[in-house]
Amino acid sequence: MSVTYTVMAQCEVDMDKRVVKTKRTIKRTLVELLATMPFEKITVTELCRAADVSRITFYTYYDDKYALADELFRDDMAKAEERYRALQAENNPRKIPTNSYRNLLTCIFSVFEQRDGIFIHCSSTKNPYLHSACFNHVVRVVENYVQNHRNALEPKYPSPLTAALVCNGLFGMFSQCRAQGMSLRETKKVVFAAFDDLLNSTLFFHSALIG
Repeated sequence: MSVTYTVMAQCEVDMDKRVVKTKRTIKRTLVELLATMPFEKITVTELCRAADVSRITFYTYYDDKYALADELFRDDMAKAEERYRALQAENNPRKIPTNSYRNLLTCIFSVFEQRDGIFIHCSSTKNPYLHSACFNHVVRVVENYVQNHRNALEPKYPSPLTAALVCNGLFGMFSQCRAQGMSLRETKKVVFAAFDDLLNSTLFFHSALIG
């Protein structure tokens, strides 16, 4: 490789690093602002001032604050999927379907427990838009999961309907438990018990032991 191309390649690497750093700063700043104000009241101008970046820089990477929030959701779900693979290797090497689903729920819960993530700010009362967007992201993940694992645990109803039923039920139960003042630990215990009942109900056909 010539010196010219080597220098160009290094410049591209440096540029990529700067882009990653800038986007990370913008995303971290949004999460920090969410701890003090609702998403609807956060403006791009306020976000840029807090992140110490220009509006031009912001709009280079995002169309608006909603696109930024969407990327944060996708980042957190990617972390959940990575943790899911690790859990499967650790405690479910035979890929027993019901255990796989429990690991999926464990990983979904994990994103709600991340203090530096966006899911923790998805209150239906304080941030209704984020709550709705959060629900849609989780439903898509569950729907894809149900569809891709139907050979091991066949849903009685089409994958989209099954995912909607499971997510609406568990989301509602989660919200009610928290509204009643239950700790996150107690809430998880209740939700997992309900999830086990769902998995062992006629909502799913246990057509195979291994998925």
